[in-house]
Amino acid sequence: ACSVKMNVDGAAAMSSNMSAVGVVCRSAAGLFLGASAVVFQGVTEPTTLEAYACREALALAKDLVMNKVRIASDCLRVINDLKNPGHLGEYCMIVQEINDKKRNFQSCELIHEHRANNGEAHRLARMATTLESDRHVWLIDPPDHLCIPLNFDT
Repeated sequence: ACSVKMNVDGAAAMSSNMSAVGVVCRSAAGLFLGASAVVFQGVTEPTTLEAYACREALALAKDLVMNKVRIASDCLRVINDLKNPGHLGEYCMIVQEINDKKRNFQSCELIHEHRANNGEAHRLARMATTLESDRHVWLIDPPDHLCIPLNFDT
């Protein structure tokens, strides 16, 4: 059983060279525990962004002192590459880093979920493309203007 679920997504801005990944973490009961975003300049390839989002989920889990996590992504290719790192492609170093960092957790499950279940992480990633290049973390309250409820009945 996992103690937290982390929804992840990546987004590239249409009008600039900026992109971002977003992670929203909730308890098994649906309580908001934290969120983070990393903003990049010049990284626009969708699967690479999704791999970065999975890596950021592990960083946020560490910040929240969680050691049982489930990471949910809407990118089946990245999830498959993380589970079976045979042909690693253009983001092979990120996949290797994620698989190394997974060992620091009691359990770390990577799952594919339909895009409809990833709305919060998607909105966070889109909003973050307007922020400065950096890592941004929200540990008590969700980011403003994103309509992320503190309690989400699952």
